[in-house]
Amino acid sequence: MPRLARDDQRLPSLDGLRAVSISLVICSHFAYAHPELSFGIIDRISDGYLGVRIFFVISGFLITTLLIEERKQYGFVSLKNFYLRRALRLFPVQYVFVVFVYVLTVLTPARLPLCSFVTALTFTKNYACGEWIDGHFWSLAVEEQFYLVWPVAFLVLRDRGAMVFATALILVAPASRVLEYVLGYRQYDWLTSNADALMVGGLLALFAAKNRGNLEEAMGWHPAAMRTVAMLLMYAPFLLGQHLVLGKFTVTFGPSLQAICAGYLIASLAFHPYGLAFKFLNSRVVAFVGVISYSLYVWQMPFLALPRNYGGVAEWFLKFPTDLGLVVIAALASYCVLERPLAALRRKLRVHRADWRMETPTLQPRLNVSG
Repeated sequence: MPRLARDDQRLPSLDGLRAVSISLVICSHFAYAHPELSFGIIDRISDGYLGVRIFFVISGFLITTLLIEERKQYGFVSLKNFYLRRALRLFPVQYVFVVFVYVLTVLTPARLPLCSFVTALTFTKNYACGEWIDGHFWSLAVEEQFYLVWPVAFLVLRDRGAMVFATALILVAPASRVLEYVLGYRQYDWLTSNADALMVGGLLALFAAKNRGNLEEAMGWHPAAMRTVAMLLMYAPFLLGQHLVLGKFTVTFGPSLQAICAGYLIASLAFHPYGLAFKFLNSRVVAFVGVISYSLYVWQMPFLALPRNYGGVAEWFLKFPTDLGLVVIAALASYCVLERPLAALRRKLRVHRADWRMETPTLQPRLNVSG
């Protein structure tokens, strides 16, 4: 399994896949903000939900890999340090954004209900009060809720039990999406409705930890053709959904198919690091877009909006290409001022063996397990 001795060490191609994911999301929102410039094409080929789904699979894979590596290296996992690292990763950028949004409501005619700020600050946006400027935080809420559940299950259930738990959540997800559909939500934002994407990544990491040789051999079988097939299958539910074909499939199992295909691509590119796709995804420019993808995701919506969102005035910062330029500038500033300095602090929170004495003694028999 690719080793992650420190938080800043990156698995091959994951940043490139993040770049593809954020591109799908931004293109989808750009088509909404500028229908006159999309010519009815961008929105037909860019699936923002697919981009988010790829993010989820990457997150499940990466978080589980980090948990496995920490346990293998130190003999245990510190949940305290895990949650501190996640808080430093997510909270500062999002909370600064919330302050920025509040300033916008003071300086412009834009108005938001109080519950919008509450759900943004508490990572519950996937259940209520998603507005035009912060509705995209539903996915960050799903991720945060995933972080609360999965590490505990990973430690308590051990590897085999964790695999059973992950499989159960994958099976629950289609039923959860059906329930959302019946209730009329039809956004599929609940944690359970997205658990299949997160758990496909988690299962891949658990399998890779025990079967790296078999995985490398499997990923070497016609990789170019299989990667092409995976990408085509990922788009199939989106294209079918646009034409209202096989709706029962696209609502229930379509997202699961996309998650499985994304998992295959992660495995193929991480365990068979060859080919044109690998070179493209690991090129400096593409990889850097992936590095700043979190800030790009957070800061896009104030600029990819409609004039009516700001009271009907055609603000200059909503016009193309100024809007896209400001998205990039805001993301770079967020990355340089917040993300990069805090990454160094997160590295200091990596567990050392001496920290074991600080853990709760009653947990020692359960957490002190081999990799």
